Amino acid sequence: MRYALLLLAITIASSPVLSSETDQSISGDNANAENRLSKPDHSLGFSTGFSIGVGPTYRYWPGKFGGQITFLPYIDKDYFLYSTAITGFVSWKETRITRFFSYASIHSFNIDDDDYTWKDAPHSFISGIGIGIEFFSDESLSLSIMGGFAGYRIDDKVEFFPTYDMSVMYLF
Repeated sequence: MRYALLLLAITIASSPVLSSETDQSISGDNANAENRLSKPDHSLGFSTGFSIGVGPTYRYWPGKFGGQITFLPYIDKDYFLYSTAITGFVSWKETRITRFFSYASIHSFNIDDDDYTWKDAPHSFISGIGIGIEFFSDESLSLSIMGGFAGYRIDDKVEFFPTYDMSVMYLF
């Protein structure tokens, strides 16, 4: 319950930023390229978080709806790691310097230092939903901060916890 209250407090505290009268605001279906202030649709960067994954990230966000893929593989003779995630976004309010959005994601990962092969390594899954805010520093950089709740399935046991995620992106 306290995490839900914290999330609500963050949302209320950030509302003056989201409703700034000096920024040109867009939302809904009337968000065309001119109203979006020429923000690029594609971006590359790095994400970290339990629900959106860890690693290099490609994001495509042409309007109200967007998506993201995160993938980090690493394998050597003594260590095995991968993180793969797919995330969907819905933009609710956008200004020149911010974008308020919700997201849903699924993340599959494995970290192991035993001598496993790909087919018998244990896998874990996290499904998350939440809200976030993206800050644009200029025409080509952004920082996304997200929070929500996620269902963690690790070793066939499911639990629900708060989740916090972040992405730094170069827009092109």
